[in-house]
Amino acid sequence: MISDYLVKLILEYLININYVQFLKAYTLVCKHWTYKLISTLTIEQCIEIIPFTPDFEITSKLNLLKKYGPKYLLYNNRSQSILKDFINSNFGVHIKSISTNELLVDSLMNTQLYPNLSKVFITHTRKIPITFLETFKISQYSDTIDFQLDYSGSHDSGSIVFDINDFIQFSDISLFNCTIEFKISKISSKNRIKRLALCSVGMDIPQLKLLLNQSPLLEELELDFNFNAEQYTLLFRDMFIATIPWTLKVLYINEPIMFESVLVYILENVKSELVEIYLDEVAPDTHVETIKLSSSIKKLIFRADYNIHDYIDNYENLESLNSNSKIFTKPLKSKLKKLKCIPDYLWTNLKHFSETLTSLTVSDTLGTFSIENVITLLNIRTLDRIHVSYFTIQANLVTNAFVDSLKSNTNLTYFILDSYYLVSDYSHLNTIINILQTNHTLKVLGLPKDYEQLPKDLTLINKQLCELFTKNKTIMKTSLYSNMALHPILDQFFIGNYH
Repeated sequence: MISDYLVKLILEYLININYVQFLKAYTLVCKHWTYKLISTLTIEQCIEIIPFTPDFEITSKLNLLKKYGPKYLLYNNRSQSILKDFINSNFGVHIKSISTNELLVDSLMNTQLYPNLSKVFITHTRKIPITFLETFKISQYSDTIDFQLDYSGSHDSGSIVFDINDFIQFSDISLFNCTIEFKISKISSKNRIKRLALCSVGMDIPQLKLLLNQSPLLEELELDFNFNAEQYTLLFRDMFIATIPWTLKVLYINEPIMFESVLVYILENVKSELVEIYLDEVAPDTHVETIKLSSSIKKLIFRADYNIHDYIDNYENLESLNSNSKIFTKPLKSKLKKLKCIPDYLWTNLKHFSETLTSLTVSDTLGTFSIENVITLLNIRTLDRIHVSYFTIQANLVTNAFVDSLKSNTNLTYFILDSYYLVSDYSHLNTIINILQTNHTLKVLGLPKDYEQLPKDLTLINKQLCELFTKNKTIMKTSLYSNMALHPILDQFFIGNYH
């Protein structure tokens, strides 16, 4: 007889694949499991209650958790009304985060109800003055709780004036469609800001620079506001001087226009691991010969009508690149592990990083990618993950050579070939069964859909899938889930949707 210890290890693995299906299926096996073992299991990842999820779906899941009692924590990004009945039954012990508005926040800060609370999202109601910040003092609450402020206003409502010491109480701040200014006093040493996102926000440049210079914990900065080009130049040249006290993990910039000299300055001087830049236009104001990427940049996402690859001559420290730039002829020497690009860029540079690349995403928006190109990628044995999106359907899409290449590939764990179009002369179901009968390393498999109509009687198909998933214990997600008729058999084996 297998010991309870070993059974618990197996059950804990299964509940972390799909806790809902697990609780529906495995609580029916025997009373010993239901009442003795399942209540001792731990769901490792926090369960998230997503906005706009129907109430009946939320309560159904929460009732399952309440009934069988595994250990878990919950991120609640919905209003508190859905949880009232559960809180009264000691449910608050599971709450990891709360989403609320400024009127209710004080009533929710009961550490006896929420002993594991670590994050509070405060979404400001536009009809209510944001003056609540004048009396709301985070210092009265536990230091272990992070507070996030989301405010969305309108530019015709005039400027919002914050006391800067009230503002810096929040660890995460997102402001949209507003104009702000600060009452400047002696800035408190307790500046908690870790993330600052400003979208369509008007504010005084010197005050922004002061705020950034006084935020030593800042890790993530998102700028999506329309300064004019002269202001931008001043802001960024001052931001990235060596005396600034923080080293960003993430810098996100989304602007209609940027001077070329400022772009070069950012890429060469920023101290950020991840840099995301989205621009409509790069305005030439200098003669650029080369761009030497900052050695801090590990991941670069660059989307603009500007070919930075004509100028960058050092990719040695870059691990992940997402670019829409066109072909360039310079040899690229890098240690890239992740690449997201368009096909032209891929074929021009594949030989330069095929020895290190483990993850590849190709967006084929021009219809230039063929199934033979996909087979070429399958032959790169360093790749663990391949995702070809917006694939254009062609004749004889799913060839025997393609299927055989995928069946024999023992390195891939993730393969998706996405298309908006249905494919004729091809069976989506049979192809996936064929591949997974041999390939036992894939965890995720997604293929284009077909025109095939499944029979009303699914007895034979269910038998095939039952045999397949009984033998193949590795696969976790497939595009078969797009067919609702197959949900019961897929749920039985915890096979989810590939997206």
